[in-house]
Amino acid sequence: MSQAVALRLPPPPWQALALWVLLPVSAVIVIVWMAFGFAALTLWPLVGLGVAVLLMGFVVAAVSHNRAWVERGELRLVAGLVFRRRVLLSSVDFDRIEILYEPRSVRDWLGLRVVGIGFPGFYAGWFRRDARWVFCQAVRQAPALRLPTSGRADVVIAVASPQDALAKLRNAADAG
Repeated sequence: MSQAVALRLPPPPWQALALWVLLPVSAVIVIVWMAFGFAALTLWPLVGLGVAVLLMGFVVAAVSHNRAWVERGELRLVAGLVFRRRVLLSSVDFDRIEILYEPRSVRDWLGLRVVGIGFPGFYAGWFRRDARWVFCQAVRQAPALRLPTSGRADVVIAVASPQDALAKLRNAADAG
């Protein structure tokens, strides 16, 4: 039985999350409270506030729960809390792997978001580009590996150190 090897991922984009999700929702809540006062908070606005808090909690959990590890000849990915993917290392074309250093090239390579989470600085889920599926787990401020596969879906994954992650993937593929 082989030992699981974790890939080191970059930290979540908390600054982008605060700017694009938490601050606007919080601002709307404060403006409504200031405009209508505390007495206006009857049952339905409180229910709406509860739903907004739950959605914010889900987004925070989704952004912070990203995992990548190699185990038994497979690259296993968890992106955005709900998106999961297993990729056989034997299906990865190691000769065509690209390291995407610029944030714009990551976004340009993904294409159209089909099912996933995407806001400036964070991308997770399934995308579609040039008749190919792309499974993505990427943040803006980190380099990403583009792993072409012989299957129907490629993988784009942000890593803290691309050379280290590539070495771990190659070693696991050679051992398997």
